Amino acid sequence: MNKAIKFFENLNPYLKLSLKIILGVSVIFLMIYRTSIFPILNNNSILNHGVTLISLIIVIPTLMSSVISIIDLIFLPFLKREERKKENNESYIDYKFDDIIKLLLDNDIIDIKIKINESIVKIGASSDYSRFYDKFFDKLYYIDDTEYKTMEDFKSALIDFCNNRKVLSVISIE
Repeated sequence: MNKAIKFFENLNPYLKLSLKIILGVSVIFLMIYRTSIFPILNNNSILNHGVTLISLIIVIPTLMSSVISIIDLIFLPFLKREERKKENNESYIDYKFDDIIKLLLDNDIIDIKIKINESIVKIGASSDYSRFYDKFFDKLYYIDDTEYKTMEDFKSALIDFCNNRKVLSVISIE
């Protein structure tokens, strides 16, 4: 079951929506023509009423899911275009190098996205927290996936990474 879920998650968005629509229409078709497919339901009225109630319970959410998938399939190209446009036009604010260092020193946990040469880089600080002592400890600084234990190491790596810039273009601070 887990492999099936992973397979479904890794599918192309168009294929995923198309499969949802096909499965939904198939379930609806089975529920509508259930008496033709299962002739035993024609003879027993109590069983037929029970299956009709269960069919309604299944068909209504399936129909809603299929309609939503159809709408998503129609509007997916427009949403993708807007996402690409938003990624290319992300606004930024220029911060002095020293101001960013001060932000990192003043906050135990902070995540900053900066733009360097058309690429987005995550820098920040992270710490562990102890409820027993009610304080943060083991503060680390990072640039993307590389961690630095001291601010001096982090500063020199950031200076090298930013080509000695005095101003950095910040996209977001969290």
